[in-house]
Amino acid sequence: MHRYIFRILSLVTLSLFFTYCGESTQEIDSPEEIPAEYLDFPFSGLYVEVGQSHQVEVTLRPDNTTDKVYWSSGNPSIASIDESGIVTGISVGETTITASAGDLAVSCPIEVALPYVPVSNIILNFSD
Repeated sequence: MHRYIFRILSLVTLSLFFTYCGESTQEIDSPEEIPAEYLDFPFSGLYVEVGQSHQVEVTLRPDNTTDKVYWSSGNPSIASIDESGIVTGISVGETTITASAGDLAVSCPIEVALPYVPVSNIILNFSD
């Protein structure tokens, strides 16, 4: 008789165990999305020489936003910008660079000029 009661209790215990383990008692939360509320350049314009690169940064708030900053150039043949915000002067001219995050976007003018070459000597040759 004890064997019979032991087997029944064992089956009930196992049945409860597998039933309980098979159900999810806790939902898995997905990471909370925190939208950007503020996006701006810390300067009003940018000057770059042809062939020169410059790291551009923006002010993005809140600091813990989950939105990523995306970059673009109004005219990539004048100035290009990569995914990490490095702008490179390609040819002489003016264009804009744009940063966007979530629903926000901000643009900044950029001027690309020829590199400055210092003059070391001037030779004047006078002839009559």
